[in-house]
Amino acid sequence: TPPARATYADGRFLLQGRPTFVLGVYDTGLGYALDFFAMQRKLFDRGGERELSRLSGLNLYLNYQFGRMPLDAFHTFLDVLHRHRVMGLATGNCFEKGSWRRYGPGSFSIMDAGYVRQIARHPALFGYYLMDECHPNLLAETQAHHRELKALDPSGLTIGATLGRGYAAPAPWTDALDILMTDPYPLYGSEPPEGY
Repeated sequence: TPPARATYADGRFLLQGRPTFVLGVYDTGLGYALDFFAMQRKLFDRGGERELSRLSGLNLYLNYQFGRMPLDAFHTFLDVLHRHRVMGLATGNCFEKGSWRRYGPGSFSIMDAGYVRQIARHPALFGYYLMDECHPNLLAETQAHHRELKALDPSGLTIGATLGRGYAAPAPWTDALDILMTDPYPLYGSEPPEGY
């Protein structure tokens, strides 16, 4: 059997069976494409919208606004990432005081169990982005969401981020996600002439 897509244990990541230092990009905006080469141009090509090929060592990509991508487009997106040995995350997350269901049924593609089962078969799927600086009142909901996704896709890792300072203490969230990050925002936008 092939190795699990991504695992984390004992302080180490294995991505597709290889010990790996995870270096990811969090992106917003950018439309998706059904055509492989159009998506390739958007994400990786020089002169394209993102030029990810310029980032040495990149192996994880999250586009926060791809949460409602149709299945065929998501497969194209993952195919492009896979070509570059990069893994991707599907989005379906709470944000601040807003439930992950805040926009209603079908607002995130991963609300559909069949969609999750389909994307779970792709070797470039890292897992699911479930929490973005959420209020502690959404902890129980996020724990339930985590359990639902683990039942549908045991190999998919769940990931989320607390606000680096302020109201969201990270410790309570450790049972809601496989990987917990903080958002300190050290780098934002294009680097200014004087540097960060």
